[in-house]
Amino acid sequence: MNLQKLKTNVGWLVQLEPVTCRLDENDRELEAENHDWTITAVTEAIVEISNVRTGHIAQLGKDHIHNFTTIPGRASGGVEYGFLMLNVQIYVQGNRVWVRPNSRPGQRVPPYGESPAERFLRSRLLDGRFQMILQDYKVSGDPQSMIETFPDLTQKERAELYDRAVMSKKKRPSKNNPYK
Repeated sequence: MNLQKLKTNVGWLVQLEPVTCRLDENDRELEAENHDWTITAVTEAIVEISNVRTGHIAQLGKDHIHNFTTIPGRASGGVEYGFLMLNVQIYVQGNRVWVRPNSRPGQRVPPYGESPAERFLRSRLLDGRFQMILQDYKVSGDPQSMIETFPDLTQKERAELYDRAVMSKKKRPSKNNPYK
């Protein structure tokens, strides 16, 4: 990416490819919205962009940008527009902004590297494990012992399975989830 050339585009509004991935507080993907971002600064190492609608700020390394392309038909009233084709996927969740690498410029990268098919299979696996945890919980009186037998679970998955088991058995949320 030619940063010297991009420095002349500070103040331009750009659309990102791939579009920013928005997540809710439970890590679920929200509907895609292709907001404009303003190029606010370009240095030798960083390109800073700001989401016009939300105010989120992302700092991109020069290797994060595959190319810049103008959109001359969209220019009006002295405002110029373009596209930033990225080598990364930008994620926004609450006030957080982060990026993940992308091996195919401009192509979307699912959160946490999972495709929809992988998320479906993981969901089915977790449902099966939940049934095992619930059965053991009814006998042992503690869902944690069975949860600990699954080393591949993330902390979040452990917390969710623990809460589901307690809610299912006691009909109330857990008071002391050891995974939170």
